[in-house]
Amino acid sequence: MSDARKLVVANLSKSFGSTPILKDVSFEIEEGEFVCFLGPSGCGKTTLLLCLAGLESPSAGEIYKNGQTITAAPPSQRDVGIVFQSYALFPNLSVYDNIAFGLVNLKWSKDKIREAVGGLVSLLSLEGHANKYPSQLSGGQQQRVALARALAVSPSLLLLDEPLSALDAQVRARLRGEIRDLQQRLKITTVMVTHDQEEAQTLADRIVLMNAGRIEQIGTPWQIYNEPATPFVADFMGVSNLLSGVVRAQDEVACDQFALHCKTQDHPVGTKVQLLLRPEDIAVVAPPNMPEQAPTNLLNATIVKIEHLGAVVRAHVMNPSGLKLKVDISKRDFDPVRHAVSQELSVTIAPTDIRLFTE
Repeated sequence: MSDARKLVVANLSKSFGSTPILKDVSFEIEEGEFVCFLGPSGCGKTTLLLCLAGLESPSAGEIYKNGQTITAAPPSQRDVGIVFQSYALFPNLSVYDNIAFGLVNLKWSKDKIREAVGGLVSLLSLEGHANKYPSQLSGGQQQRVALARALAVSPSLLLLDEPLSALDAQVRARLRGEIRDLQQRLKITTVMVTHDQEEAQTLADRIVLMNAGRIEQIGTPWQIYNEPATPFVADFMGVSNLLSGVVRAQDEVACDQFALHCKTQDHPVGTKVQLLLRPEDIAVVAPPNMPEQAPTNLLNATIVKIEHLGAVVRAHVMNPSGLKLKVDISKRDFDPVRHAVSQELSVTIAPTDIRLFTE
């Protein structure tokens, strides 16, 4: 194994009794990279993290770090720091002593511990809290203490198990930015488990998207969202319209009572397919601006529901054949009179914005 590959997981499987949790999982993480394990509850992402930490033993496969196998190594020999969802702070220890815990076990001198803890208190904006106990801190402050404790021993790999899920939305968004800034400043290889798509897209250099114990796709946030490899990825990432159809001709797909033009590429005529249409890629054509020649993939529909989502308004529309679509309208273009329930709407979808999957 090359030393340039900070972490390599090869054909890893894990079962509890007769129940498989991880199924032949393989990937590589480069030094200094921030990777998120993303997926629905029960997909195996936390079990995978625990295998990396040495807190679970895989049933098969290997884990390499710096070119050496660590598959059977105990946690103390893996040079990792881990932050759990519950923070797992010692309630009877002060913030200072919680952060210093690992350094005391390493038998550092008091002066070195004081210097290291002081630096982390400053780095994580915990000034004035060193003598407090966990019960005296907010959730966000407790999370910072847990991060500081994990970083105190200067691990080469930081593992985060849903570290922000217990926090409210505003604190979560703020800490998300702080974690990313901290990771980039320290250049520490970081793996985080999350079920939150926005969190993964905001933080990760790459996302490992999992489903039922397997990896569905590995890629950058842009690739995972805009170039999904499977219908599961398309449906899990963001909001999507997934339609069933049959390739009727080159670059034409029949969907019930209508046809859509799109790039059929390697899908032969007669192939059953699923079509992915993102709500933000469906354009509303206002009647005053309707072109003389009907645009490609023009659909007339009726608004059946309106959702106000801040920067966008999501219109749920249905055409005469019963097709239902979600259409995003920017706040700037939204008209509360024209875009109201029961009003008719014309929309168009560019052929290049439709993605096909074999059904």
